[in-house]
Parts: sequence; C-alpha cells; structure tokens
Amino acid sequence: TGQFAELYPDDDWSVHAIVPADAPAIEAVRANSHVELDWIDIGHDWPKMSIGKSVFVQGFATVQDPAQSKSFIASLDRSDQDGLVAIQVRPRRIRTEGFGEGLQLYAWNV
Repeated sequence: TGQFAELYPDDDWSVHAIVPADAPAIEAVRANSHVELDWIDIGHDWPKMSIGKSVFVQGFATVQDPAQSKSFIASLDRSDQDGLVAIQVRPRRIRTEGFGEGLQLYAWNV
C-alpha cells in the first residue's frame, strides 16, 4: 500500500508491523495476505552517493486481533497503545542488497 509502518523483526525472521487502526494496509492484508516489507537505508554522502542497504521480506500477513495487538505493542514498552494494530508477517523469501561488494544481492527462502 506504500504506507510507512514501524517494523519489528523477531528471532524467527517474522516481522510485526505496527500501523494506525484506520490504515488502509489493514484492509489490504485482509483482502490479500501476500505482502512485501521493505527497509531501505539510503546513505547520502553528498556530493558522492554511497550505496544504500536494503532488506526485502516477502511473506504472508495476518492482522492480529485486538488482544494480540495490545499484548505485542505493550511488550514494546510503548505508552501510546490506543489506536494501533499489529500485523504479523511470516516470511517465505528474504532478499538483501548492498551488504556485500557494491549492490551484491543475497536471497534465500525461509
């Protein structure tokens, strides 16, 4: 959906995305659980541009029910829990760029 979310990776490579309760991403996930989450670090050393690092996680998402969302968000020690929803993404493929020589690509299935 092109929206920004706070992303929290877990040890098992799954990711929780925290979004506002009225975010269009919630209905998009309910309509189609296939998602891709992107972390993109664009390193600017102007005028020379350094190579950015990127991580792409493709997988299946589920909108957490209110109790699960509240529990996960509370575990982050956040005081602003109201109006937020957690979406959990179980990865099936991970791709990274920029962590090797130049734009070297690494990809693997989970």
